[in-house]
This record gives sequence, structure tokens and C-alpha cells, in this order.
Amino acid sequence: MLLAKSKRASERLLKSSTKYLEEKLKLTVNREKSRTVSVFAIRNFKFLGFALGRNGKGIYVRVHPKSWKKFKSRLKELSSRKRCQSIKPSLEKIKVYARGWLNYYGIASMKNNIDDINGWLYHLIQSHGRSSRPS
Repeated sequence: MLLAKSKRASERLLKSSTKYLEEKLKLTVNREKSRTVSVFAIRNFKFLGFALGRNGKGIYVRVHPKSWKKFKSRLKELSSRKRCQSIKPSLEKIKVYARGWLNYYGIASMKNNIDDINGWLYHLIQSHGRSSRPS
């Protein structure tokens, strides 16, 4: 991803960087995937799992909704009761997965989403505690 102030500058930058990558570094550039996008002209665009766009305060970086959906489904899979194990190994796996995911997406704005995940995990722990007590 290369950032430029104007469309003309971005096209010039794309052309020169493509030339450099192909001639100097002997790398192949996929021209179908290489494009210039104006963050100001479109609402948002996806790049490596991030949603980049513009709002009233400027340009934002968020986690793309599709990436959030995958994250939540993976957490549900890791915490599934069908695995017939105690909560401790499940939480350890969730912790390892969530740490890696959060390190990758750490630059994105996601406070509200993290609060939702925290609430969901709290509920998960509470429900495991209730179901594992002897009656």
C-alpha cells in the first residue's frame, strides 16, 4: 500500500514503484491487483483484513467486518462444549489465538468490538462455572 495526496501522484507512484520492483528487484507485480484507490472518493476499502476509509474526523483504520466474523466464529469453535474438556484448556487456546489476532490488528480502532468480545467471554466463563458445579 502506497499513500499519496492526489490521484496523479498516486498513479505516478504506482508506476515508479512497479518499475522498481520489476527491474531492480526482479519481482513480478500482478497488474490486475495493483490499483490506485482514493480514500476520499469511496466509503471504505478492504486491505489485508483492514477496512480503511474516511469519516468526519479524517481517515480511519478498522478491522473489516468479514475479519471480525471469522474471529468470532473461531472463538466459538475454540470454546465449544462439544469438545468435552474443562474450561481451562479452552481458555488457554482462546488466549493464544486472541493474542495473535490482537497483535496483528492492533493498529485498528476496535474498542467497541473488544468490549463485546469481553462480555461474551465473561458470559462463557460464567456459564461454564454454573454447569460444572455439582448439584
